[in-house]
Amino acid sequence: NSSHTMSVTLKNLGKSTVTISGVSITPGTAPLGAYAQVSHCETPLTAGKSCTIAVTLAANAVGTLTATLNVTDNTVGSPQHVSLTGNVIDPVAQLNPARLPFGTQPVNSSTTVPVQLTNTGLTPLNIGNIAIVGSGEFTEVNNCPAILSSTMSCTISVTFAPAVTGARTGTLTITDNVAAGKSTVALTGTGQ
Repeated sequence: NSSHTMSVTLKNLGKSTVTISGVSITPGTAPLGAYAQVSHCETPLTAGKSCTIAVTLAANAVGTLTATLNVTDNTVGSPQHVSLTGNVIDPVAQLNPARLPFGTQPVNSSTTVPVQLTNTGLTPLNIGNIAIVGSGEFTEVNNCPAILSSTMSCTISVTFAPAVTGARTGTLTITDNVAAGKSTVALTGTGQ
């Protein structure tokens, strides 16, 4: 459901003007409408001049989406073709629980609670790092692989061990390939 735009530059390398009669996209493996183009090319295109065509991929299906950009003009070899390829992924990191309140715990004690990470998306979830940001009195250990396949789960065990009295906060952060680039769980606890 994201979109990405790139530009194709069309340059007249000849000595005469080029008349552009059409710019279109032919779908390959991509569904109709996945690729769209906006031509910024005026016709005729005089010798030595260039223009751009903006091509946008709307990620509306999972997988490798291909198509072809076609530029029809009055030159030899018309239409010119540009191959378009986009790899659309759909990992979804579902964390249960999504928030982890440890409540009030005695100083110098420790409490461990498991967090289950499940990839509910259609493509693999790539896990780059798992860490806790914030108070050092929160720690984690996990059995998560670097790549979590679709429908698979792993466990992150989070421990709160207050050393002194007072409230603590932290964030369990999973660096991954979801759209936001990371998945998080808020951590809270109070030492007593």
